[in-house]
Amino acid sequence: MIGIDLKSGKNGAAPVIKLNSGHNLPTVGLGTYALHGSTCTKAVYTAIQSGYRMVDTAAFYGNEKEVGEDVWESGVLREGIYGFGYLVST
Repeated sequence: MIGIDLKSGKNGAAPVIKLNSGHNLPTVGLGTYALHGSTCTKAVYTAIQSGYRMVDTAAFYGNEKEVGEDVWESGVLREGIYGFGYLVST
């Protein structure tokens, strides 16, 4: 990644890019393209518990239910979790 210093993260969190909206977008996230069922739920839940705040997901992947459940179960507010390129909100 050109222009992003991955060493600039703090306390184990990924570095962020400040968006025009004022939100900070993490530069590192979890891709969920091939994840389904319990593999998906375990991966997303573990990633969120480990500090990930960006989850690459799309309707095309067919795993929205699993990803949504994991965000809910993680205890982290949805407003603090980013989907690929946008803030997940209610």
